[in-house]
Amino acid sequence: MRSTGECPSAENASILSQILQADVPGKYYLSPKACLGILRRASARGKELPELLKKALERQAQSA
Repeated sequence: MRSTGECPSAENASILSQILQADVPGKYYLSPKACLGILRRASARGKELPELLKKALERQAQSA
């Protein structure tokens, strides 16, 4: 017996902008402290973060 559901017969297509919520509660955002932690761990491990991610984390970390 399969543990997966059946495939829909009609394809349901959507784009990201159609499913994103406009007003998201703050509890779903990374705190400045969390952003600093991500940046610190990446640096300590010698991992290079994608540039856009790095800039977003740095910007959020400075909003403390």
